[in-house]
Amino acid sequence: MKTKDIIKQQGRLLFNEFGVQNVTLRDIAKLLGKSYGNITYHFSSKELLITDLFKDMNSELSQITRLHHPANCLLSFFLKAPEYSFDITLKYLFLYKDYVELKRNYPVFIEEVDNLNSKRKSNWLKLLTELQKQEYLLSNLSIEDLEYIMELSISIRMFYFQNNKLEKFNKDAFTVKVNKLLYPYLGQLGKNVFDSKMPITPHTDKPNKT
Repeated sequence: MKTKDIIKQQGRLLFNEFGVQNVTLRDIAKLLGKSYGNITYHFSSKELLITDLFKDMNSELSQITRLHHPANCLLSFFLKAPEYSFDITLKYLFLYKDYVELKRNYPVFIEEVDNLNSKRKSNWLKLLTELQKQEYLLSNLSIEDLEYIMELSISIRMFYFQNNKLEKFNKDAFTVKVNKLLYPYLGQLGKNVFDSKMPITPHTDKPNKT
């Protein structure tokens, strides 16, 4: 493994265990038995290391998406997406747990996050629009409704990883939690697919936009 990758791996482990604010580049150097200059040769600041780890996470998420992209049922893929992304999210848990700290103190990182999230939201909205065209989602949903579904899903994912303790994380429970929000917006075709894939009794009332 290259030195740069070793630094990233150790940094990620330390950030996950102790939090971004409690880990310095000198801590990483000491643990690896390397000089501080060796670390800063590859990453001149902690922010650049964090940003590189964020890029790695999204590269892994893109790879898993390509690997599982559906040949037939788009909704089945959509419902399985939280399961596919779960282990990768845990691998980079500090990016969720420490998001407030990161947003407050690392502007270069946040700029990278905002740029990528803008692209991701655009792709997500296209996916929801396609689900509606294929009659999985209700035909009377507006673009604002689809955007609301997208933002709600993002919020649920963020809240889950920010507020649970490590021993409480459960892939199946997470997948169910994320997907339950979609049920009120499904047409009959979508509900048939949902009921065959998700072992839950979902709420049937459409949530209020508050």
